[in-house]
Amino acid sequence: MPQDLIDLIRVSHLFFFALGMGAGLYFDVRALRRINTAFTKDDIAGFNQVHNFVVFAVFGLWVTGIMMIYIRTGFSVSEFTPKLWMKLIVVMVLTANAFSIGRIVLPRVAQSVGQKAIELPLRTILTMTTATAFSVFCWLSGLTLGVSVTLKTADWATLCVFLIVGFVLIVSGALSVVLFLRSSINRRNKVDDRLVDGVAASVNRH
Repeated sequence: MPQDLIDLIRVSHLFFFALGMGAGLYFDVRALRRINTAFTKDDIAGFNQVHNFVVFAVFGLWVTGIMMIYIRTGFSVSEFTPKLWMKLIVVMVLTANAFSIGRIVLPRVAQSVGQKAIELPLRTILTMTTATAFSVFCWLSGLTLGVSVTLKTADWATLCVFLIVGFVLIVSGALSVVLFLRSSINRRNKVDDRLVDGVAASVNRH
């Protein structure tokens, strides 16, 4: 295969990765920033648009990634390194997570127009947060596997430890942050409600 074509495939792969990671992180940050703001129809349209970018990027990653695997291994499984297997696993998880966001998370958000994310049932919040954390984990793991010189020749044990520790830290960290924000905002809202009730009662007495 001509070297120019190989270079084009590599650049395309990096482009799709950057597009997907950028769109995914933008989606996550936007959702977090609006955690105490009621969802609007524009929010839903924006979330769906960003999700479509992510799906497009993941599809592009599969196409260019399969081409790169052929270039490097000729599809000979004996040539697959532990790092290559791990990258495949990460992209599979990323694909499944993107599917679950499209089928579970976004429809639930679409039903919540006029509601705040923080006021949704705890089970719904945990589902949304876990899906978001999975997305962050997959993109960051893919980035690290792609650029790390140490992990390039790492064995299965090292790679498994890396992925397990990263997964636990990111998912538990995301859940902890969201639960803390939910608790703090709910306490603040209760205090505000009591103040409003107190002022209203004082006005009524006069």
